[in-house]
Amino acid sequence: MQLICGETGRISGLLSKNLEKDLQKLTENDILLIDSGRSLDTVDIIYQCLNRRIAFTFTDGQYFPATCIIDKDFRVRRLREGDERNRDICYVINTSGTSGISKRVAVPFDCIMPNIEYFGKVLEISEYDIILCSTSFHFDPSIIEMFLFFKYKTRLLLTPDNYRNHPYLLNNAIEKYQPTIGQFTPNVARMLDQKMLQSFRCVLIGGSIFPRELYTSAASKTRIFDVYGVTEVSCWATIREIKDSENYLGDPIPGTILEVSKNQELILKGSRKCFVNGKMTAESGHKTGDLVEILDGKIRIVGRKDGQLKIRGMRMNLEEMTRIIGEKLELNAHFMLYRHKIITLFVEGTNDLKKVERILDANLQKDFHPSHIEFIEKFQINRNGKLDQNYLCEKVDLIYNGNFVKIVREKYKIDLEREAINSFVNLGFDSLISAELSLCFPNSDEVFRLFLDPKTIVSDFLFQMKLCFVEPPKIDGEVIETHSISELEPSLKWSHSLRKCIDGNPLVIGNLVYTASHFGIVMCIAIANGNIVWENRYETRFEASPINLENDIVIGGFDGILYRFDGLNGNIIWKFKTGDQIKAACFYDGKDSIYCISYDRYLYKIEKMSGQMISKKSIGSGSPCAPIRFSNSSSPIFSTIRGKIISENWEYSADSACYSQITHDLSTGNIVIGLVNGDTIVLKDIDGTFINRLNLGNAPIFCAPLKLPNGNWCWALEDGTVVLTNPKNNEILKRWKFPGTRFVRTPQILEPDKIYLQSTTGNLIIWNLNDSTALSIKLSDSDIFSTPFLDPFNKIMISTGRDDYIKCWNFEF
Repeated sequence: MQLICGETGRISGLLSKNLEKDLQKLTENDILLIDSGRSLDTVDIIYQCLNRRIAFTFTDGQYFPATCIIDKDFRVRRLREGDERNRDICYVINTSGTSGISKRVAVPFDCIMPNIEYFGKVLEISEYDIILCSTSFHFDPSIIEMFLFFKYKTRLLLTPDNYRNHPYLLNNAIEKYQPTIGQFTPNVARMLDQKMLQSFRCVLIGGSIFPRELYTSAASKTRIFDVYGVTEVSCWATIREIKDSENYLGDPIPGTILEVSKNQELILKGSRKCFVNGKMTAESGHKTGDLVEILDGKIRIVGRKDGQLKIRGMRMNLEEMTRIIGEKLELNAHFMLYRHKIITLFVEGTNDLKKVERILDANLQKDFHPSHIEFIEKFQINRNGKLDQNYLCEKVDLIYNGNFVKIVREKYKIDLEREAINSFVNLGFDSLISAELSLCFPNSDEVFRLFLDPKTIVSDFLFQMKLCFVEPPKIDGEVIETHSISELEPSLKWSHSLRKCIDGNPLVIGNLVYTASHFGIVMCIAIANGNIVWENRYETRFEASPINLENDIVIGGFDGILYRFDGLNGNIIWKFKTGDQIKAACFYDGKDSIYCISYDRYLYKIEKMSGQMISKKSIGSGSPCAPIRFSNSSSPIFSTIRGKIISENWEYSADSACYSQITHDLSTGNIVIGLVNGDTIVLKDIDGTFINRLNLGNAPIFCAPLKLPNGNWCWALEDGTVVLTNPKNNEILKRWKFPGTRFVRTPQILEPDKIYLQSTTGNLIIWNLNDSTALSIKLSDSDIFSTPFLDPFNKIMISTGRDDYIKCWNFEF
């Protein structure tokens, strides 16, 4: 058997025996509480328990309480004496149950093991299978995944809990390790890339009604099964292989009998019985609470007897929640599932948000808290004398419809204008946030998937939804599609983790390289051998690139502080505090001053030795781009996200946002800049006089152009397009398209016709301009928003990225 960790790739070939001595002290009268987290070691421990017929649980409780505990340090200690009743118990699990009330279910061996044997035969599992274990250990389908692995000696791919809320992570793990057996709830299955779903040999879908769209999207080679069951009878009770788009329950598995009561409630009976809150299931069976109808001998679920809903894997009764909160508030209150996606609480007669939040915290689990609270003067009644649900929906419509940018800014404290080149995934959008914010749009299902796709960039989304930026005109002309060939595989010389993403460029000074990360780590490394010269951690987040100030390091942080570090030891020489985040690299005038742009909308001029402010200038907005200076002047010129180009003596306002650095063309005395709407603008450096404009296409420009030896400009666009322009005639010469790439950093050139393009997808493209051929180097499996350092003399390359690492590569240029 093999255990594979989907996050680290770690493989356990043999199950650990480190705990054997401690486990040998336990008996069949014990129940072991496993508190070691979601890890390969935890799966090892469960296997040891199963072999010794020792019951296990992940949470303690009143019924069938744990007698021993194994903690995160893998130390076993006794909590209480064993109990004879535990002898036949395999595991104990807590559930919200079919009634929505928390229950503790003790599952005997003779109840769960027939389930495992039957599924093994139906799925035709062999030792060559890889079973995906993505289900929470607190949700009993995870037992099916692990026990099938134990019994049939397969391989098990264990993924972290957060992968379920970030489907791109789960997609990546599936693509990398190619599991053959998967088990998902309908919600998780919907979020997966359908190509990934179709890569399995068998897929089980359960936990709620089978979604019909999965039938139409399934590949013929993938066997898809609809499973139904409840925790109170050890997980699955029925199974049906999907061969049509009808929705009905499958055949009962051995030991299970399906009955329908007079009031159309489904009842599960048979030999598979569990202890629920200490009591064995009665001979009359378990009432599921599911209402069904029988058509042509087939049972179909039509709803819930108690009007409950299942959200985030938890059953909840909105009527009961309404009663509890209304009584505590001593006011009329009403919970509603708005547009079948988010829980909304309406409160009549008050707008005391803090009071409502205190009562929610004291009386409801966090999982049941509303995504939105709406205060109204008076509830409306419809003509049938019932609460007018349509009126309530209209109230919430007014909140969400068309207010996406405002809600993101006010509720989640994210300024999308600042984060234009980020993905929503990188901004922390998980499935819950995405479900809520997708309601701002009529095509909410499509938008929900876009939010969870790491390829969806903020600027692209805002442009597509017409929330920002004017749509540029369509550009005619041939586009040459260039496919890079992944032939080059340089060897890794050394690498170091900085614990979180690195977005700034590596700074090389002599034989040392400096870098800083989102975790607040600043590191100095000897390039020759990879030894860390010094490393310090600060309580901030660094996104900006460091600059060289006479062999010291200057960099700004998200805490609004500009730091000067001693290049030799990392000691802080001085700090200067601004009013908001610093995301752009600074500018040193070569004399006495440093210029720094902050998102408090000021440009600061700081004395380099003391760190004291000389002056500050209001600029109207922030900027993610470092200023530049003219060769004949020490004063800077820079752009802002509001589309302003600002010099010491003049100012120009463009009609689009700007995230790219300014380029100064010394041969013409002009400055050149690209805009988010795809336009390029040329201005006179002396006074800012407008010279011309050229639109490059329907993609944002996030980086400065590269000037080629022949005087032409090479532009890299965010959608993977590269455009060659002639500045003399203000015309487009050629366009090339690199599928699957995105460019937000300026290209580099080391030879007359060889251009280096860093894609945010982690690939460095080496492109021959003469014959349009290209080679690719995979520098990271994660995004890269920095420019690699290329050193053909020493034959090395240094890269940073969002995989948290700085890497030095041996590379023949």
